Amino acid sequence: MQVLDRCGQAAILQIERLAAQARVVVYWQGFSESVVQQLSETGLYLLLRHSPLTRREKYFD
Repeated sequence: MQVLDRCGQAAILQIERLAAQARVVVYWQGFSESVVQQLSETGLYLLLRHSPLTRREKYFD
């Protein structure tokens, strides 16, 4: 994904808010550099936790 519009960013923020209310931690991964830049410009990127997993198949076979 190269572009994440305002609605997409609002959806990410809503997911984070709902997860916090439910005491669930959400890890994000796979954002393209352009999306990371967009999220950084709005400050949303600082709120997101990033997946520590580099190889997903280690945990999900």
